[in-house]
Amino acid sequence: MSISFINIFLVLLITPLDLSTAKICITTVMEVHIFNKLPFNLLPLQIHCESGDDDLGQHSPAIDEDYHWRFCEAFMGNTLYFCQFQWGIRYKKFNVFNDVEYCLDGLKSPNRLHYCKWEVRNDGFYLEQYNIHCESGDDDLGHHSPMIDEDYHWRFCEALMQTTLYFCRFRWGIKYKRFNVFNDVTYCIYGLKVPNRLNYCKWEVRYDGFYLEQHNAINDTYYMTFLHEWH
Repeated sequence: MSISFINIFLVLLITPLDLSTAKICITTVMEVHIFNKLPFNLLPLQIHCESGDDDLGQHSPAIDEDYHWRFCEAFMGNTLYFCQFQWGIRYKKFNVFNDVEYCLDGLKSPNRLHYCKWEVRNDGFYLEQYNIHCESGDDDLGHHSPMIDEDYHWRFCEALMQTTLYFCRFRWGIKYKRFNVFNDVTYCIYGLKVPNRLNYCKWEVRYDGFYLEQHNAINDTYYMTFLHEWH
């Protein structure tokens, strides 16, 4: 009996925020974005952010407005920005940036897009992150944070009884999804109607969900099929 080798490809195609107008820096250019996602009411959100040598002043972004600023990371990598938030009688002060790799020191998911995106919500403060964790019954591939258009992939031998199953957990900010990315050597995913002809399964992670590449045998072309949406 021959052994089948399968490749799994996961490509991140989430569009980054617009950094096209970044000023010239000889160190890393970073941005911090703070989105007002509070409910509509008469209480304005007040934000006051600063670093050791840069006071950004008082701002009051409207609902769904993106308040942001751009800066060059310090030579020693020790830039720190903190913000004070006031919403009615509620108040909070914390660091919004102190690490060019993770946005905040101590986090486990690296920041790949050179910006830190925060959302202010009724129940607190959220930081956007992206992470993939894939595994099978006996093979934990660990956590990965691929960059935009980067191909994260792995190779394995299908089990003799063709019982191999890989699933992945995806986190992007507050969005989360878990599903099987492989459980059938013929179709990639059991139950699909279009056979996989190339011994690999290619997924794309997009803003609106997850797509699997499939083959049209009539005209020998490939196309992406939407299979899952984010939660």
